[in-house]
Amino acid sequence: MKILKKIILWSFLIGAVSCLLVLATKAMFFFDLFVICAIVLLITLAVLMFGGESIENNEAKSTYEDYTRARNNSIYDLNEQITCSGKWHALPSKDASKMLFIKTDAKDVKEYTIDDFFITNSVYDGNGMVAIDDKRKKLLLFNFDDKSPTHKVIAYADLLSVAVVTDGKMISEKSTMRTIGGTLVGGALMGGAGAVVGGLSGSSTIGEKIGKVSVKFVLRDISEPSFEILFLNMMPIKPSDADYYKVERALRIATEIKDLTSIVIDEIDRSENTKTANIPQQSSSSVADELAKLADLKAKGILTEAEFDAQKSKLLNL
Repeated sequence: MKILKKIILWSFLIGAVSCLLVLATKAMFFFDLFVICAIVLLITLAVLMFGGESIENNEAKSTYEDYTRARNNSIYDLNEQITCSGKWHALPSKDASKMLFIKTDAKDVKEYTIDDFFITNSVYDGNGMVAIDDKRKKLLLFNFDDKSPTHKVIAYADLLSVAVVTDGKMISEKSTMRTIGGTLVGGALMGGAGAVVGGLSGSSTIGEKIGKVSVKFVLRDISEPSFEILFLNMMPIKPSDADYYKVERALRIATEIKDLTSIVIDEIDRSENTKTANIPQQSSSSVADELAKLADLKAKGILTEAEFDAQKSKLLNL
């Protein structure tokens, strides 16, 4: 990649100087040199435009292979590695206690260690990953941004919703159902417990230009209430454009992530409902009935004042 960029730079510089010399001397030699530089520049730009991503991935992959050959692999299991792209790789520890994420380019290597986490299922591409650790009931959100990669590990219970977003518009969403005092909240407010809003095949996306596709997570975290993974960021294009496959690819991975995360959300809801069902419920009417019975027993002299007060206190504190 660096060689191509140097070719572009030198072709442009030599071509510019040749153009000036042609104007100054009108010599055919400089004109021919200018034409050659222009042809080389155009060819190199075409290679960079259509094959630049593949070249970068191959260079990054080569760096990763050199890195793994030189590394002490007593801790991490290379046989179980996950290749997200040429630039991003995930290595599980042999004792299933942590994950090592490795980012490479043509020369550099960066490591990101996730302690107390082991991937049991995941969805990913070169832009990001969502993984679950079903044993520890944790969720890993990882944004593979080239300039500033970010990640977050949360407990299942801290996930509130997940949504597929295109150009700032939510087209598909799954949210949790919370049971508080016998009332459903969360997904129920969207039209039903864990309601799905919209759909990727709906009219909201047909024929529209799309340039940005992301997955947004809403979390139970005051300091960082949301986390977003960007899977496409380009000039908006329509379905008839030749490179619309990039939009389709981004929508596909975003939908797979929403589907995987939806399973976690359903498990959260089942757990919440089970907890609520196991809590003894004491209605206000039943408490009033019991108090009336105690008052009647006291009036008949069956209960003393002290006994009445003791039983009354027990009922009110249930």
